[in-house]
Amino acid sequence: TQSRGDDASSSYIAADREFNAKEIAKAAMGGYSVLDVPIATPNRFSCVLGPPDGSNLICVDIITIGRKSESLSDEKFACSEVVRQIVSPARRNNPNGAPVPPLSVKEIETISVYTK
Repeated sequence: TQSRGDDASSSYIAADREFNAKEIAKAAMGGYSVLDVPIATPNRFSCVLGPPDGSNLICVDIITIGRKSESLSDEKFACSEVVRQIVSPARRNNPNGAPVPPLSVKEIETISVYTK
């Protein structure tokens, strides 16, 4: 996992979603699985993946729908993030064609506890 802040004196820390998502995809599907990352912002990440078996390309969209943090003590704090993950067939030949139903839609909550 990788994170980034505004600068060395910043109290702002955010997960580097693009780096982390690419590394997870590479670990699960192989080093050349991430074919394109058209959107990578703190609140939305989208990528096109090529499964190693050469089957159809898939598009994965991760959209942040909520964040929260809570102080547990002077030294510890917890952060929570809820995202919606949508996995769909990639539309190679006709991006303006009729909508394609998603293969999978999930809401995922990640909770992390940090020590200052």
